[in-house]
Amino acid sequence: MRSVAAGAAACAAAPLLGPLRSVSGGLGCTGQGLTIHPPLEEVVEIIDGQPQRYMRFPPSQRFRRIEMPDFPFYTGIGDPDPYRRKRRYSCTSNRHGFRGPRDWSAAKPPGHYRIACIGDGITFGEGVDDELDFPFLLHEQLQGLEGAPPIEVLNLGTPCRLTDEAVPFFEVVRARFDVDFYLFILGVNDALPVFNRPAHTYRDSLQALLRRLESLRVACTIVRDPANTFYPEPDLYTEYSRIFTEEVGQRFPVLDLPALLDEHERRDGLRWETERGDVQKLVRYRDGVPEELVRTVYRGQPGERAIAPVIYRYLDDNPVSCATFITDCHLNEAGHRVAAAALRDHLVEQRPWDEARG
Repeated sequence: MRSVAAGAAACAAAPLLGPLRSVSGGLGCTGQGLTIHPPLEEVVEIIDGQPQRYMRFPPSQRFRRIEMPDFPFYTGIGDPDPYRRKRRYSCTSNRHGFRGPRDWSAAKPPGHYRIACIGDGITFGEGVDDELDFPFLLHEQLQGLEGAPPIEVLNLGTPCRLTDEAVPFFEVVRARFDVDFYLFILGVNDALPVFNRPAHTYRDSLQALLRRLESLRVACTIVRDPANTFYPEPDLYTEYSRIFTEEVGQRFPVLDLPALLDEHERRDGLRWETERGDVQKLVRYRDGVPEELVRTVYRGQPGERAIAPVIYRYLDDNPVSCATFITDCHLNEAGHRVAAAALRDHLVEQRPWDEARG
């Protein structure tokens, strides 16, 4: 019923790509001339007679010392900053062009239950080494559950993925791979100014995905994508959150990952808290108690663009902080551990593998 034909093209020529996903000299995704993840390539596959485009990495490669810089809206575009700290990480692509290093076949082993994580750079694990991304950790945590079959978790995250790309990619995944259950973690990139996705476009994209999932009765959970207090378009992201709540509603199981991350930070971590109006305070929590005021920033004033060096110094002293709410929108190692544990608890409560076997 489904015919599949694939062909790869240079990412720079791909109509799907915005400025953050154009490549220069094969270095990878660039923003303001900085390499922030391995090179992407566009793949076009014919699914049920229709071309479906998606992005992947060159298969079976090892990418070393990828730089994950502070995004320009934290330090200012081109501002000299002697304290600027770039996170460097290494990652592996498997034979399918997705994050490894654990390899897997298109057909799942007999008797196994397979979960696919479809998301953006948070799912991919930008900024953390192999085996520290939450899909990998989730795979490890789901092994040996009482009364459950062997469970596989696939990381199908791609940096910079947008919500309107979810349906075409989903069609490719369901055509190429045996998958029993899906985790969708998308939305935060749509609000970035560089992609210029207004709220109504996000709603349309989300509705299209939900309609397709409903029509196929897909077993899945929709996960709300986290963004931090200093997101470049906070009002737009707030509107996105409202749309997410309205559209997903009771239609699918939902996991509110930002709320769970925030709960963690309120126990032991770092949080931006609004004091009044546009005044933001970075507060350190220990054992649920706000211990120390770290930094005060007035949104929209020049000081806002120099917060990253200060934040990173405090993160060095607070390794349990998830980081996502106070630097860029990505998770550090602690954040991926929190996300994996939350997803494990959600899945163990739902036990979708029991329904699949029944």
